[in-house]
Amino acid sequence: MKVRMQKKTADTLSNKKTGASLKVQQANQVSEEDNAELVAQLRQDAMDRRSALFRAGELIDSSFLCERLGITHCSLRNAVREKRMFGIRGPGRAMWYPSFFVTSSLRRCELEQVSVALGDLAGDAKWQFFTTPKYSLDKDTPLAALERGKLIRVLLTAREYNERRFGR
Repeated sequence: MKVRMQKKTADTLSNKKTGASLKVQQANQVSEEDNAELVAQLRQDAMDRRSALFRAGELIDSSFLCERLGITHCSLRNAVREKRMFGIRGPGRAMWYPSFFVTSSLRRCELEQVSVALGDLAGDAKWQFFTTPKYSLDKDTPLAALERGKLIRVLLTAREYNERRFGR
């Protein structure tokens, strides 16, 4: 009788563990599906924001950028490879570039220095840096600080931003 009771208790525990294990597997499967949906939605939201920036003229295509700067597409590719300029992925294979590279009020060489200081960050992260107010710049955006002649402070802030993003 005692042996039967122990066997029955062991079987019950085993079934509970198996049931619990199955529930964990199902929960993981659901969360993987949820994660895939979330990632897809986040990608679509990001593309929608970029498209709105393009329609507003804050992002421009490579042809317009090259025309305004008087450079070739090859020169643009070199500038991107050297991290002096950056692009943001548009729909399909399109690359869009910040219109501030062609704005007459900003010196392109200073923008390029800041872009280089941001290093290997993705275009989206560089865009966020340039367009988001920073406490270290008296709550100005780096673009506004550059317009006020604060290149050194912007460069220091860019290096700190890059280090924080890469955890160095």
